[in-house]
Amino acid sequence: MQKILILHGWGQSKELWKDLASKLESSFEVDTVNFPGFGGESLQAPDWGVPEYARWLSNQVELKEYYAVIAHSFGGRVITEAIHQFNWYPEKLILIGAPVVHVTDKGSGYQSVVSIAKKILPTSLQVTIAAKINPEIPDAKAAGNYESYKRIIAYDQSHQLESISSQTLLIWGELDKEAPVSIAHICEEKIPNSTLKVIPNTGHNIHLEKPLLLYGTIQTFL
Repeated sequence: MQKILILHGWGQSKELWKDLASKLESSFEVDTVNFPGFGGESLQAPDWGVPEYARWLSNQVELKEYYAVIAHSFGGRVITEAIHQFNWYPEKLILIGAPVVHVTDKGSGYQSVVSIAKKILPTSLQVTIAAKINPEIPDAKAAGNYESYKRIIAYDQSHQLESISSQTLLIWGELDKEAPVSIAHICEEKIPNSTLKVIPNTGHNIHLEKPLLLYGTIQTFL
């Protein structure tokens, strides 16, 4: 039976993918993992970047065994890095809302708000505003991996995309704010054998918002 690996996003865990995994298990052997710092897996270091997580993953599973990899968000970053580092390609790759291209514009007015806040507000209020704009910041600080988070969100992997030879399906939520659809279009341009599927009226967590549609899209591709 062919094997599939599912990788979760930042701040989540493999538990949120168990429904999809159980559906796919009728046709495939499915593995999931928790990245260090999530889902009960111990944090290895507070300042790991994407390359360190990719090396950790390669030590946890035998990547060459997998026919396909399904990777959401941060998981997409890690598997893209692993493909680049180890010159290995699954036959099929599914990237779901994966912010592998670094963008500084998080939406209309975002940079203006940040710039003004830094100039006129005390640090305490800056922190409050930043937390409202991006709740992952206080979450990362509470979890002890804020230095890691800063490294990861600034890490651009656009140069790694053109060398991906896997048949690749890009699945994106039309309303994704964490990984805007503009990233998906760049990925589609750079990954040679790729197809983009944009899910209307859906945000970053397609597996939670429209799980049946996601399953159907993945099953058809596989």
